[in-house]
Amino acid sequence: MKIDYTNIKPQRKGRLSDLPWREQIKQKTVSCDDAAKIVNKGDRIYVPGAANFPQGFEKALAKRLRAEDLAAEIYTVFVIHASEIIKPEFKDKIFLYSHFLAGERSMQKQGNISFVPTQLGQGGKSVKAWKPRIAVLACSPPNEDGWLSRSIWCHHYDRNIIDNDLDVLIVEINKNLPFCYTEGEHHTLLHVSEVDHLIEYDSWWPEIKTPPANETDVKIGNLVSELVKNGDCLQIGLGGLADTVSKNMLSGGFKDLGIHTELLTNGLLDLIKAGCVNNAKKRVYPGKTVISAFVGDYGLRDYAEKNTDYLLLNVDFVNDPRVICQNDNVLSVNNCMEIDLMGQINAESIGTVQYSATGGQMEFVTGSQWSKGGRSVIALNSSYKDKSGALKSKITPTLPVGSVVTTPRTFVNYVVTEYGMVDLKYKSIKDRVKLLISIAHPEFRDELSRQAKKLGYYS
Repeated sequence: MKIDYTNIKPQRKGRLSDLPWREQIKQKTVSCDDAAKIVNKGDRIYVPGAANFPQGFEKALAKRLRAEDLAAEIYTVFVIHASEIIKPEFKDKIFLYSHFLAGERSMQKQGNISFVPTQLGQGGKSVKAWKPRIAVLACSPPNEDGWLSRSIWCHHYDRNIIDNDLDVLIVEINKNLPFCYTEGEHHTLLHVSEVDHLIEYDSWWPEIKTPPANETDVKIGNLVSELVKNGDCLQIGLGGLADTVSKNMLSGGFKDLGIHTELLTNGLLDLIKAGCVNNAKKRVYPGKTVISAFVGDYGLRDYAEKNTDYLLLNVDFVNDPRVICQNDNVLSVNNCMEIDLMGQINAESIGTVQYSATGGQMEFVTGSQWSKGGRSVIALNSSYKDKSGALKSKITPTLPVGSVVTTPRTFVNYVVTEYGMVDLKYKSIKDRVKLLISIAHPEFRDELSRQAKKLGYYS
């Protein structure tokens, strides 16, 4: 895999960095147990999540935590495997910070986790501001020039963290992680000379398989697909609905599509394989699919390893609205948990309880609408059933107390449920209310209208 090294240079001076890189590997390689011994009581440690979570290091650290009077703070995000550190047995020894919850949600009841409100593209800067002493990253094996690939999950860490302010940088080399194509100043590589210690530990991560689309997903997907035009630049999120939108584009025979998105999913990969995507009309890296992570089954890993028609770049670049909007006709499609009658979007909490995170929604909502010909879509089911089986509306008069406003009403463009699609951009409160009620579940429309009048939205 040929990499353009024009703007790629090591920026951190690691231990033994003056030696030839192959010799460095020999002298820097330690066992998982020895790497865990580097941790001091009270240390701040950063580890990335998902496929790049350093599982060997974590197991060794857990062994030390069980055996010794040791405690540490950890900043990690999106833990999707059976992690040791989130177990109740460590609730008095590990305090965890995260700006995107997955498996670590379970720690909220334990009381040893704190959520960090952060736009996804600012994740690396958030970690740097936290000032970890140690960072531990899982990477691919090095290429012929000594560069390690930070591989398929570059969502939650970037070059902001890897500099000489960091005391210790440990890399866990995992041969199952593919070497991913990247280039330029926003690359996702790490040189052996920047590293202090190396671990060799091969592990796999859980596949994230999209659940089959249900009838509601299909209805919403069909409506969203009406907005698609040949030549659009796509950002589509994760889930059954997102894959339905991709399938509709596939069956619709769209062409000249581009992709600039934080996640490359199986649905988007199907579009690429079918020839619907050529990125010819993009202005940011024309001809290349631009992403910051692969999220899906192991087929995505195989694509990442064998192709050079994409660029895996740091999330602070990919999710920057000032970059996104340079592409024309950006179509951004994201989900949410609920919306109130003014158009305020909650995509991350259940009342005061954090469920996921802001992620990149606001960044792509903004960037798409700044784009020439761009549009943003928020999609949701009109209703859900609570624990007792009672039907509840996801379109509410007001958001429940404590709910997070992920996307303010002033930024909301298209909203879609299975009952229709409405455009809230530049609409008055009165008009917004009527439009949103029109796409609510029929069982709740009369009550929503009564509540709207009671709140003074219209008479």
